[in-house]
Amino acid sequence: MVDSNQQETTTAAAGQQEFTARLRQSPLEFWYREIDASGQEFGLDRFKGFHDGHRLVLGVVEIPDSCITDVAREDERLHLSWVDLETGQPEQATLRVYKRAAALKQAIDFGLSRRRFQAQLERQAAGGMGHACRSTICTHCQAQVFTFEPDELAPQVYCGYCDALNTTIEVPGLNDVEKDYRICGRCGMYSRPQWFSITYFYFLVFHAGVHHQAVYCCAGCMRRSAWLMLLGNLPFLLGFPYAVVQFIRVYRDTNRRGIFARLDVANLLMQRGKIEPALEEYGKIIERHPVSAGVLFNIAVGLVKQGDYQAAQRTLEMAVENCSNYLPAQQMLSDLVNQTWQATARPFDDVAVAEGPDETGAAKLTD
Repeated sequence: MVDSNQQETTTAAAGQQEFTARLRQSPLEFWYREIDASGQEFGLDRFKGFHDGHRLVLGVVEIPDSCITDVAREDERLHLSWVDLETGQPEQATLRVYKRAAALKQAIDFGLSRRRFQAQLERQAAGGMGHACRSTICTHCQAQVFTFEPDELAPQVYCGYCDALNTTIEVPGLNDVEKDYRICGRCGMYSRPQWFSITYFYFLVFHAGVHHQAVYCCAGCMRRSAWLMLLGNLPFLLGFPYAVVQFIRVYRDTNRRGIFARLDVANLLMQRGKIEPALEEYGKIIERHPVSAGVLFNIAVGLVKQGDYQAAQRTLEMAVENCSNYLPAQQMLSDLVNQTWQATARPFDDVAVAEGPDETGAAKLTD
């Protein structure tokens, strides 16, 4: 990150030119199938597409990068949104992109993030607040992240394109692993989620089939599914090797060493209702890595489960101090403040309708 917005914008523009020039020389090629509204793939044929830094080509359809408004990824599936250049109408499509889904999303996000940053910068500058805008290039996906920080720069920045935290200060042993940590879609905790496969092969008297599902979750959340898959595939043998592979992955990838050692253990304790032991484990991680908005978020979740809403609110405020744009902490903090306001607001009655909420409580919340 740099102190000058102008310098950062110039650096980002130079980086974009270099990136697009590289894609022009060697476009990102991929094979895909389109997915219908029911989630099924169209036909058996695969089609070839490419992205060259300025346009996305899907068969005979050509979409300029400037028209793409959003892209989301679920394993090999990409959800695309764009505006039709001729009609001006919004369009959407879901694709199964073979082997290159992550690379394609990153390539699209590269340009999309820079267009969004420029638009946000212009809006803030028009309101006289351009000096408070900050730009960070995500070290994990190379997207350009916008933050609004009128005072000093926070030590962490959240990238909404890859959902990972970027620590801008030097922390030994963090740079190589931080990109893998984010909020798990199942338990809602800061952890190390991955893509796992849940596969069942079954053979009945007159019928045989296979059930396959890709899930994105942490190793702790996957444990129960791994055991069920192992036992469920055992009678039919064919699916047993697949179950063993996922079972090994679940227990092999548990955090045993490094700066986030025993984070999975703490999350499992939290899910099982053992709040105090979980908070102790989180505390040990904070001792090793004090600037960690994600772990502070987990601590706040535990405090909420204990009913200690004030301590949870203070912890979330610390998380936001560490990372001013950390969306999970911002959302949870907003919910807690709203709940506190509703709990302290005096009910309306016929005598004191004009008084409204308790002024003292409202003033505290406003501060």
